[in-house]
Amino acid sequence: MLGCTLNVMTRTPPPPRRLPALTSTLVMLLAIAVAAVAGGCRGEAHPAAGVAPVERAATVAPPLSDAATATPAGTRTSVEVIREAYEQLHTQLFRDVTPPELLGPAWKGIATEAKRQGHPEIDVTSYARRGSDSIDAFVRAYSDFIWGPGLPLDTPLLGPAAVRAMAAAVGDSHTRFLTPEQAENERRAADGEGVVYQGVGIRIEPDADTRGVIIAEVYDGSPADRAGIKVGDRLLRIDSDDVAGMSVSDVSTRVRGPEGTDVRLTVQSAAGPPRELRVGRARVSPPMEPLVASRMLDDAVGYLRVRALPRRSAAADVAGDVDRQLADLLVRGARAIILDLRGNPGGDPGTSVAVASNFVPDGRIFLSVDRGGKRTDYNALPRATVFRGPLAVLIDRGSASGAEVVASAIEEYGAGRLYGTRTCGCLSVGRPLSLSDTSGIVVTVEQALTGRNERSLEGVGLQPDIAVRGPASAASDPVRDRALAELHAGLR
Repeated sequence: MLGCTLNVMTRTPPPPRRLPALTSTLVMLLAIAVAAVAGGCRGEAHPAAGVAPVERAATVAPPLSDAATATPAGTRTSVEVIREAYEQLHTQLFRDVTPPELLGPAWKGIATEAKRQGHPEIDVTSYARRGSDSIDAFVRAYSDFIWGPGLPLDTPLLGPAAVRAMAAAVGDSHTRFLTPEQAENERRAADGEGVVYQGVGIRIEPDADTRGVIIAEVYDGSPADRAGIKVGDRLLRIDSDDVAGMSVSDVSTRVRGPEGTDVRLTVQSAAGPPRELRVGRARVSPPMEPLVASRMLDDAVGYLRVRALPRRSAAADVAGDVDRQLADLLVRGARAIILDLRGNPGGDPGTSVAVASNFVPDGRIFLSVDRGGKRTDYNALPRATVFRGPLAVLIDRGSASGAEVVASAIEEYGAGRLYGTRTCGCLSVGRPLSLSDTSGIVVTVEQALTGRNERSLEGVGLQPDIAVRGPASAASDPVRDRALAELHAGLR
């Protein structure tokens, strides 16, 4: 996966070191994590569109100690989940990582979860000291920990807390823990299918001006809509906790929750004071809009919107749709094109390369480098429709991974200009795997670089050629209008 995620690779990757056997064919991804799901650039609802199916890691954990087998229900499962995730991170991550780098944070995650359960007095220091040098030492210390405090810990929640902490400690935008719901939605998004989750019905994005979180979309008829939350509101607090300092992924996880429960959200509009709202959670299905849409803006400029880049499936054929709709715009007289990639979280590598090839028909679109230094080139593909005229590409903070592949190729080969704001900076290749409790983990296995200039966009993103701010609405779209004006000036 690239960024949120890329799949459908034509090559067979070399066998990874000490990789546990997989139960199905390996699929790679280009996208941002459940951007909402991942520590990516998008919020509560949107998993990485175009995410490949989560694969099952078939690992066999060694027998637990006698103490572990007698521990509370759920302990064995939590140990298996932690061990499986550790092995994947330790052996598959794009860079070498030591046991303490993973297991130290795992203990911190356990301590945080214990505190959340109402046990702030628990001290994991001695357990962490004994259980951070190897996964086997961790299992022994973890088993002692479950018995040690003698408190009614909800042990099935400790495993996910430890895995989430290990994934976050890696420090890249795509390695992340997935709840069972998120893992299923990643699979559905990979095939271009609609997703369902339990939350309040908003999409959130980072606020570049305040370094906070802003409401980017409110779904019609959702609990958030009924509560009066508006697009553009800043999210200040969740229950009694300040959002400042939280990642978008953490905010997304905190806003979500079981159907029928409430969450207190403190929001603030640009012109008003903060207001606290109690919002009931429900099952939410974000509106399914066409992944590819097009129209003529006038008699000379065509507009092509690509919302995501999932692999080809029964539900989606984005590359084919781009081919057909681009050809239709040209038949209708388009002499210039606006390609809108705003809010596009990425997806399948093959789809991303194919779409880029409609505008960059020759050359390397991007390349990846694995932990051993092996480089793999992804070159332009033959396309039925190629456009070589004036081109404007619209980007924003929600443009990630595969969308960054498309935009960077167009920029580096001089095929068009970028308008809008900086992109996510979420460009890498990851592998999704499921864990014993049906949750999942996405591990970044390769770093991705731009095709011509071999730039790393991870954590940096693409800067637009023409910086334009302002949200799009039914009444106005400052970014599109600026691009349209400049295209017209060039056509005169």
